[in-house]
Amino acid sequence: MSPNETGWRGLLMKIKRLLRLQTWRNRLSIAIITLQMAVDKLLGKRVVILDLEEITLLPVLTPIIEQLLNSTDRISYYAAYKTTCPAVGNLVIPDKRTFHYSLSVHFPAADMYLSPHVYGNASLRTIKVHIPHGQPVKFACLPKKYFERYDVHFLTGPLDREQTEYTIAYYGLKKKITLYDIGMPKSDALMNGCYDRRSVLEDLRLDAARKTVIYAPSWEEGLSLRAFGHVLFDRLAELKNLNVIIRLHPTSLVPRSHPDFAFYTGGIDWGQIVQEYLRHPNIRFAPEGLTERLLAASDVMITDVSGVAWEFLSLVKPVIYLDCPDFFSKTLPTLYRDFGPNDVNTSRINEGRRVGHVVDSVDELPRAVRLLLNDPSYNIQERIEFAKQVQYHSGRASAEAARVIFELLHLEPNTPAWQ
Repeated sequence: MSPNETGWRGLLMKIKRLLRLQTWRNRLSIAIITLQMAVDKLLGKRVVILDLEEITLLPVLTPIIEQLLNSTDRISYYAAYKTTCPAVGNLVIPDKRTFHYSLSVHFPAADMYLSPHVYGNASLRTIKVHIPHGQPVKFACLPKKYFERYDVHFLTGPLDREQTEYTIAYYGLKKKITLYDIGMPKSDALMNGCYDRRSVLEDLRLDAARKTVIYAPSWEEGLSLRAFGHVLFDRLAELKNLNVIIRLHPTSLVPRSHPDFAFYTGGIDWGQIVQEYLRHPNIRFAPEGLTERLLAASDVMITDVSGVAWEFLSLVKPVIYLDCPDFFSKTLPTLYRDFGPNDVNTSRINEGRRVGHVVDSVDELPRAVRLLLNDPSYNIQERIEFAKQVQYHSGRASAEAARVIFELLHLEPNTPAWQ
């Protein structure tokens, strides 16, 4: 036997031992947590697993959990995470109640699984609740194999209900799926006017007396960030008498060490690119923190195909849409090929463009911004009507979500926060 063969065989044996060790660790983790869940249930508690695989989606769950914490101590929380397990607002889940997200399906004792996306999974005996992390703007349907995993779908607004009912009909689903009109819990503070515009701008060291433009794009290939890059930022830099806030999608800012860096960013360090433009005194980069506070402080939004525009339109504020035909002709049919029919003319795909101001070129941006700032009535009636279609229970969505969760768990709250 050659030395190379010996080396490869030794490496293979090490890998097999490592996999066996990992399997036993998982089995031990499952056994310990299953025992803890059993004890919790003997104590009369409901067991709820929080899907924290994507920690950037924490703002979706946090306001709901705060409502639940204020209303009962009879829920025991467990966390399914990917790399690290973050706190959920004031809720810090002990390490002994956390586990890798791939193990969630092994806990039939769990009463409920709460997820801000449809890609997670849990036991067939567990009530699986999907809480949307955004608005349905890029596709006609969520993929069937993921959508039908969930027993309950919370809906953000009438347009989301329209899309969800279309999804069920399109796939011809026979499984009983329950839909609840909830709203957008993460938008409650925004819709309730909890953010002070002046304070937000002063925190960013911007002049509160100036009008403010926010650039908030999505991340996919074919959309504005990758399609226009430096040229787009050059046009933003021309808005010298205005505040300019750049808020990139978190996916566009993953580090080079991320395994999907090239897929998410096109191989470009966008954070570094934006840094080059911070020499302009009126431009700020806001990569972290709650997006909602930035929306409260802004007067006009520039985007492409992004659900954050619907939140902005909920405030009846104007949105400029950069037309990105390559996204619709190339990315949509490939990246979203499992997301229903890719008919760009359907109202279910990027519906907000209908009430916004669409520009074909980044060179038109300065003129478009001036137009909307000088004419607050632009498409105002259409925006008012659209805002009614975006959110249920505006400003009260987290309370409504908590109420439904109590209902599903057959649990009475100690002090109902929604009364």
